Amino acid sequence: MSDIRPVNLSELFGRAPAETPPPPAEPALPDLLATERAIGRAEGEAAAQAMLAAELESAAASHAARLQMAMATAQAAQDELATVLANSLAQLLIAGWQALLATMPELPQATVRDLVAEVLAAAPAEGGGRLLVHPDMLAAARDGVPAGWQLDADITLAMGGVRAEVEASVYATSLARRLERLAAILTGDLE
Repeated sequence: MSDIRPVNLSELFGRAPAETPPPPAEPALPDLLATERAIGRAEGEAAAQAMLAAELESAAASHAARLQMAMATAQAAQDELATVLANSLAQLLIAGWQALLATMPELPQATVRDLVAEVLAAAPAEGGGRLLVHPDMLAAARDGVPAGWQLDADITLAMGGVRAEVEASVYATSLARRLERLAAILTGDLE
């Protein structure tokens, strides 16, 4: 049996057998773990970034809401301060005018005419009546009295006061009343 020897198949069949491709190599275990770790890390980082972005958006929205509330509060305080300041200045101005009115020896003729015209406008148009003014306003009021009206001085009237008496009715005005009405309008007590 020593005649047995290995024979090359290509000699036997005349050609070389077709080589079968080697089976695909499975990745080595360390390479597979590294790939899985990289995928897991990328997914974790993406989830963390999404969570961080949501927290930042929530914090920014909360901060913006607090800022808007603070701005609204500041605006309301500014508006309130402007109102208080305007009312205080108006009251100071009116108090100054009232003090000035109390010390004036006489009013300008145009002011007296306006007061007389205001009272006459409130009184009935027909007929006439009695028109009473502060004694220091008598001379200035003479030019504004229409026919049918009797002009007299009344020491009970304050400077700037005018009263019209028609039968049983009385119509009156004064600079002091005008200033009081203006103060009421400016402070919101009267519209």
